[in-house]
Amino acid sequence: MAITAKQLKRRKNHIGSSDMLAVLGGDIYKSAFDVFLEKTGQLTEQKENKQMFAGTMFESGVLDYAEQMLGKLKRNQRRIAPDGLPIASNTDAMVVSDGSPVDAKTSGLFGPLNKDWGEPGTDEIPDYVIVQAQTHILCCRSDVCYIPAFLAGRGFQMFVVHYNERLIQMIREEAVKFWEYVKAVQPPPDTQPTMRAISRMIREPDKIINIPNEPVELWQKTKEIKKIAVLAEKIAQKKVLALLGDAEVGQSEAGTVTYKEQSRKEYTVKSTTFRVARLSNVKALPAALGLALGMD
Repeated sequence: MAITAKQLKRRKNHIGSSDMLAVLGGDIYKSAFDVFLEKTGQLTEQKENKQMFAGTMFESGVLDYAEQMLGKLKRNQRRIAPDGLPIASNTDAMVVSDGSPVDAKTSGLFGPLNKDWGEPGTDEIPDYVIVQAQTHILCCRSDVCYIPAFLAGRGFQMFVVHYNERLIQMIREEAVKFWEYVKAVQPPPDTQPTMRAISRMIREPDKIINIPNEPVELWQKTKEIKKIAVLAEKIAQKKVLALLGDAEVGQSEAGTVTYKEQSRKEYTVKSTTFRVARLSNVKALPAALGLALGMD
């Protein structure tokens, strides 16, 4: 089910299950700083991408499967954690008979199947799903969270996550600490926003501020280094390919060079053949860079 504007507004008042891995510092796509920006209203609403759209469309079917396995479900439920904790769980469904949370997942629809999906009936699932499930368990005051999933090449499967006291306690403690930064409107230390969050930050048109010189100078220097590196690579590649003569492979103590013909199949453009230069088994990159720059 798509998230409504009302639900989005409510989510700013608590840490959600999908936020917790970032708050714990374990999310490679989202940082605690990103969550801070969201909760303090400094980001534009995230646009739905094709993965999110597909997940929404598949959710109903995955929950239909779960209902066959678990019995009647009450869908799209929200629960707030006990003891005044700043955590809320927006579960895809809850089992009517015992109130256990249900979190529907899909994997492998647009890329390879996540290797962390293990045997059905177990909690052999990706870390981010484990943390979400434990957050659901905390907020729903349950002993278990069910994870029905549609996995590419494997179909519908059911996973089960049980209450983990150690992880639940970690979630409680880190959520309380993080929320103090939100209330103070001070970003948590030792964390930086991701580029995804930076691109979504709400900005005031034509606003000008003073910033330190050092990062600007570093950016300028790295741009120049990049230009030199690209030019150096082209010069070095040309020299090496000239040395190949009519050979396709060149061997040296520094590494192996190949210049073999490749083919591109015809789809929307005419099929072609071309050569690609590749360097492997590199052992002396600094020397090669010096050669490219003419520093014999």
